[in-house]
Amino acid sequence: MHNRIRFLNIPLLSLLLAAAVGLVACTTAQPDEPDAQPTAAAAPESDAPRTDQAIPIAEFVQRHDEISQEWDQFHADFDEWSASLSACHPNAMREALNDFAVSFNSVTEQARGLTRGTTSGELADLVIVAAENEEAALRQLRDRWQPNNVSLFENVEQHRAQASQAQKSAEDLAIELREGFEDAADPEATAEFLEAFEPVRDAWKQLHDDYETLRDESEEIGAAAVTEGIEAHLETLGTIIDQLEDLPELDGSEETIEELLAAAQAEVTAFEGGNGSTAEASQTTTSGSTEAADGAGESTSDTTAANGTTGSESTGSGDGDSGTGSPDFDALDEVVDANAKILKQANRTIEDLADPDAEKSLGELAVFDAEYTRLVRDWATFHDGYNSWRKTDGGCDRAQVIQDLEQHSLSISALARDIRTLPSSGSLLPIYSLLTEAASRDENAIRTLRYTWQPFALDAFKAAHQERIDSDALRRQAEIAVQELQNRS
Repeated sequence: MHNRIRFLNIPLLSLLLAAAVGLVACTTAQPDEPDAQPTAAAAPESDAPRTDQAIPIAEFVQRHDEISQEWDQFHADFDEWSASLSACHPNAMREALNDFAVSFNSVTEQARGLTRGTTSGELADLVIVAAENEEAALRQLRDRWQPNNVSLFENVEQHRAQASQAQKSAEDLAIELREGFEDAADPEATAEFLEAFEPVRDAWKQLHDDYETLRDESEEIGAAAVTEGIEAHLETLGTIIDQLEDLPELDGSEETIEELLAAAQAEVTAFEGGNGSTAEASQTTTSGSTEAADGAGESTSDTTAANGTTGSESTGSGDGDSGTGSPDFDALDEVVDANAKILKQANRTIEDLADPDAEKSLGELAVFDAEYTRLVRDWATFHDGYNSWRKTDGGCDRAQVIQDLEQHSLSISALARDIRTLPSSGSLLPIYSLLTEAASRDENAIRTLRYTWQPFALDAFKAAHQERIDSDALRRQAEIAVQELQNRS
């Protein structure tokens, strides 16, 4: 400030001296020489503007140098910060997704290695399919990932949920199988029960076969033979019912035996009805024939006596030929077919109860349980790592990045304000315009980056980088102009 005052005093003294010289000249100069005096006095006037401009130029150059250094430092700090965002770079995402897809292979291979025996095969298949589907979803995420696309991540979550459900289903089925084998009957009790049950089962099956023969030959053998066959059927059924009731006890067989007894009783009821219909029809037919031959004067007892002799023989062939008095085979067929199915199902149930391989199956389940426990543990470990990575975006702290961008935006805005306070008069205006335009580009670029940045995407940074290129070009033009201005001063 003192220097500026000193420099201002020098031209002021020169102007005073020039004014004094002018007054003297006015008193001594000839009237025909008016132009010579202004020429002599004009010299100090032309020097004054050059002296005035030297001051803002020097100040401008000094402040420009200081701002340029601060500007360069801002860019250096920003570049160093942006380079530290490697966790938010798309390459980091691609590497992580590839690692997850590759590491899950071990889970799938472990699932494929589960013991697949007679008992555990269904359990293993549930888990294998679930693991393969989840691995396929992870590979798809790795191969098709794009920034800001969440659909592939949602696909992974969906298959993870399905895998969890498959694991639960396998565990529930394993428990059910284990309980069933543990409740299997004692081998000795099983052998005793089967020894008693198998003849009953075979007799009942043979009885149904005999019934089919009786039905097929009913027209040929006549009503009497059919009646006799049905009575034999009922007699055998009674024996079967007695044998069912006398079967030895076997844990788990009670309900099945009750079903067989109910089925046998229903068959008895059906065949008793069929036998009664045949006998009644035969008696009615025989009575009618006797009355026609002997007259209406015979008593009922005489008719009955006649039925007991030759009358029944004479009507027997007639019934056989015409089908009159035959049982309702359709109804009997329905009962026999239903009971055949019940007997078959009961046989399967009893064989399951009397599984001679229960101990072997329990051992197979024990091996599967050990393998499955290791698999689920490793599977859960993988999910824990994946969940932690997703929760933190692999270390890309979004909130911190936004906070840092806010600080960078404030810094460049402060620098832009300093640039706008530079002198801008006269020949400095073009340079001033270049610098303020460059500062505005930088300021707007950082502010836009603050609001458009997304993790694992480069578009926002690319736009900011392009603005930096344009801003640097303007700054270089300004520096050249400053250097030329210094050279002229």
